Amino acid sequence: TPRDIYRWLASVYRALGDGEAALDSARRALEGMEATGKPSEQAICYALLGDVHGSGLLAESSPPEPFFERALALVAEEEHRLYGKGLVLRIYGGYLLRSGDRARGRALLREAMEIFERIGAEGERRKARALLETG
Repeated sequence: TPRDIYRWLASVYRALGDGEAALDSARRALEGMEATGKPSEQAICYALLGDVHGSGLLAESSPPEPFFERALALVAEEEHRLYGKGLVLRIYGGYLLRSGDRARGRALLREAMEIFERIGAEGERRKARALLETG
């Protein structure tokens, strides 16, 4: 769906260092996800927005923490949606490592790894592990 494509594009543009394109894609993904009424899907978009705002890639950015806090609140509404929760924890944990809050970042990444292991999302578990090993 277009909203999933925008979510994917936000991650790709972020990885390529194009903050403005990542921000635009994350906003478009959120617009589409809000229409679904699925909190865990919206949470992933808020985490992406937090990651983009905290990346240093934007000429003008907002504080990323409110985006991450919103993402955590949304995943708490759907505890059974473990994949979304794991993604939010991985994205936020990575941001915290980069921003200097290593202890909290590592704790979130460990929690994400446990979730991904439990649900069999090996690729996502490896991404969280790689962040832990480099941070």
